[in-house]
Parts: sequence; structure tokens; C-alpha cells
Amino acid sequence: MHKRTWKKFESAVAALLYDGERIPVLGRNRDTNAPDVTSRGFAVQVKKGRKQPGYLREWLDGIRSKCGDKLPAAVWGANGKGIRDAVVVLDVDTFQVLAHHYELNVLGEEK
Repeated sequence: MHKRTWKKFESAVAALLYDGERIPVLGRNRDTNAPDVTSRGFAVQVKKGRKQPGYLREWLDGIRSKCGDKLPAAVWGANGKGIRDAVVVLDVDTFQVLAHHYELNVLGEEK
């Protein structure tokens, strides 16, 4: 994958957040676990080019078709693991709604 592709994708993710900022690779000190995007309320690891498991998209599409005006989410837990090991899967629109609510209403306006 060309590096402009993932840079543009990281920038697009940053634009979803209220005050999101893409952290250049050099600013991450080559730490692969460092966030690619940060904002006042979020540290986001961005992945591009990896194949999404089809069943996750099916779950989200299914719940979205049934949730009316509620926000759709899927919670995925592996067999043999507890609830704290589960992962919440959101579509990007739902993530943006929740992120804006959190940053503006929970963290409050930045002074």
C-alpha cells in the first residue's frame, strides 16, 4: 500500500473527531502501539488495508436495520473469555456521534 493511502486515511479519521490530529510517524518514535490520531478525548490506532471479517459487517448491518433512531453497536466476545475482554464494534458514523458527544458534553468546551 502506498504511504499516501494510509496517511490520507489517518487524516480522515482525525477529521471525524472534534479536535482530532494525525500524529506523523516520526512523532510516534516508531512505537507501533502509539496512537495514529489523538484528540482531547481519544487516542486512536488506525488500520487500513487489513481485511475486515465479513461477519462483523453483517452484524452491524443487521443491527442498524433494526435499531430505528438508536445507535447501532455489536459486542464481540471470544469463547472462553470474559466480558472485559470483549470488543465493541461501531460503524464510523456512530463512532463520530459518540466521540462528539463525549468531547463536548462530558469533557466540556475547551477553555
